Amino acid sequence: MNRLLSLTVASLLALPLRAADPASSSSPKSPSSPSSPSSPSSLSSPTSASGRCAALVASDAWVRLLPPGTANTASFFRVKNTGAEDVVVVGAGSPIAKRAGLHGMSTTDGVMRMFDVARVVVPARGEVAFQPGGLHVMLFDQTAPKAGDAVPVTLTCDDGSTVTFAATAQAQAPKTTSNASPTASTNATTTTR
Repeated sequence: MNRLLSLTVASLLALPLRAADPASSSSPKSPSSPSSPSSPSSLSSPTSASGRCAALVASDAWVRLLPPGTANTASFFRVKNTGAEDVVVVGAGSPIAKRAGLHGMSTTDGVMRMFDVARVVVPARGEVAFQPGGLHVMLFDQTAPKAGDAVPVTLTCDDGSTVTFAATAQAQAPKTTSNASPTASTNATTTTR
């Protein structure tokens, strides 16, 4: 079973998104791609997009730094739907990981359990928090980022459209004054392993 992540609350850095039309490159670039974004400025210019993912705006995005030799980590953020219709997120990716996915975590009788999440519904004009101890994007077999690196994270919607944003690599959750959505986990459909 994957190493469980320590619990903290995430929020601080708000970064604009870059959305992609599914007709263009809808899959994340490989880690060896020389054109992979590596700084926040390379991801900060929003572009117009068709598809449902164009309505999503991410903020407070970060990727947990792990000790050398650790293969898996996670990304946390808040995602807001600016549109008038629900948006369904069905996948995730990042060029720093060989594989990524939507995951959740729950604690029952003091035992923490991680599980796959098949889809996350971001309600119209609503928000969902991806946070430690709850929903998150799991990054498997990752190439370890350095502190302060901007890590591209891509969400894929049920219509095939994507949106990419930068998540700052850091060891701990940023200090925050904002509150995470208490209903975030109720917006997910889960698949157990």
